[in-house]
Amino acid sequence: MQIILIVDDHPLYREGMMSALRAQMGDVEVLGADSAEDGLQVLVRNPDIDLVLIDVRLPGMDGFSARSVYGARFPTVSRMLVPGSDEPEYVKRAFAAGASGFIPKSMPVREVTAAIRRVLDGGV
Repeated sequence: MQIILIVDDHPLYREGMMSALRAQMGDVEVLGADSAEDGLQVLVRNPDIDLVLIDVRLPGMDGFSARSVYGARFPTVSRMLVPGSDEPEYVKRAFAAGASGFIPKSMPVREVTAAIRRVLDGGV
């Protein structure tokens, strides 16, 4: 079973996405964290996590910095950035920083799950 971690400081989005992924992707375990620092602790406790979805705007360490820190500590874990907007600048920064994917919060769940499956299968 593959494990996904969602790092987002907005409980409604985080818990809603966790619930949606559990419903749409029954073969995955979904964990949550409300900050980049908490996400790092979840990764330390669960080193077999396959994918982290990271909100771009987090208190303290932002999503771009978290992506780098997570990658340095856990290089085999795929990381996708999840911003509140799909501005081209965010897309460029995400991929320039080595993200495995980019999922704007406006994307429909069906497309989110397809993108996640693509990354879990080794794609971008």
